[in-house]
Amino acid sequence: MRKLSIVLLFLFFIIVSCSKDNPTSTNSNAGGKFIWSLKIGNFWNYLITNYDSLGNVIRTNMDSIVIVKDSTINSEQVFYMATYRDKKLYFAGFVQNRNDGYYVIDLSGGFPSFFHFYKFKGSAGDKYMNGNQEMVINSINSSVSLISKNFICYEYFQESKFMDKYTKQNVYLAPDNGLIKSVSYEQMKGGKLYMKDKQEITGYSLK
Repeated sequence: MRKLSIVLLFLFFIIVSCSKDNPTSTNSNAGGKFIWSLKIGNFWNYLITNYDSLGNVIRTNMDSIVIVKDSTINSEQVFYMATYRDKKLYFAGFVQNRNDGYYVIDLSGGFPSFFHFYKFKGSAGDKYMNGNQEMVINSINSSVSLISKNFICYEYFQESKFMDKYTKQNVYLAPDNGLIKSVSYEQMKGGKLYMKDKQEITGYSLK
């Protein structure tokens, strides 16, 4: 655990030092092999913007995702993904690419449960289940222009209703790269639907 913490800290400083560099990788396209490139040392930097119901910016944060190491679960290769915000590790877990897309592995129950976050490859209009959450592929060729690049992305959509709250999210991933952008919306009963937060890529490095 001590060695892993040192590795995570070292990678975090690399991420911060590179966060202002423009990526040199070529543009992604929808004909890639995997929806998220899982290789040790890959990292992505993001700007997170939070809004109030009037559209005012209330907070911004820098966010980073890094692939730290690989491991084996059920005799299959998986990758350890860590996410940093405000210089703190706030998510870490195992992920995997399979023939039908990208999975997140939950180990909290004492045995691995695989959640199908992003189906790949698919067609616009495809529906599938991520646990008990229905996911929809809205598009397989959405164009997202950020950091002087035009990314051709799969656009995923999910929505949920709980009590008086309705939420929905659009997530854009570029094949053979990873998460490029996400936008979340929220609506309280009797209120209007508004953009709650937005996540946009600011830089990345792929091995």
